[in-house]
Amino acid sequence: MRKQIIITSMAVLFLFWGCAAYDQIKKSEAVIKQCKFTLESIDADYLIEKPRVRGLSIKKAKVVIFFDLGILVDNPTEKDLSLNKIGFLINIEGKLIAEGTTSEFVNLPAGGQAIIPARINVNAINATEKLAKQLQEKQMPYAVTARFNFLAFKKNIPFPYTFKGVLNS
Repeated sequence: MRKQIIITSMAVLFLFWGCAAYDQIKKSEAVIKQCKFTLESIDADYLIEKPRVRGLSIKKAKVVIFFDLGILVDNPTEKDLSLNKIGFLINIEGKLIAEGTTSEFVNLPAGGQAIIPARINVNAINATEKLAKQLQEKQMPYAVTARFNFLAFKKNIPFPYTFKGVLNS
């Protein structure tokens, strides 16, 4: 009988702690939703290595395309926030061409803001000389989907956000 009382008491206590933690996470999500996200800059750049001849073989030209992003995060709340990771998907003209993640820890003080830089490389399959030239020569519509991972109570709280615009050469 005594064991049953102890087990029941522990179960009630764990349930109470779980509900309190859940409530805190929901409150954190409400605070995070008040943040403002602005894509301050998006620049496309590329490097093209010339083809090389080695003996009887020719090594193809290597193309590396990357996007440098600058994201302004404004925390208008009265709570400090911690951002520990951002995942990115970059679409150009409706086609997914790049994805990447930053793992830099950023502290967003209450009432403060931070600019978060990120360099995202274009997938090797999509990195062609044609795309590199198009990015430099014409305006192209883009969508950058970011998944901000805030840290609250040792738990990641994901917050997706999409930036849209036209990439100017």
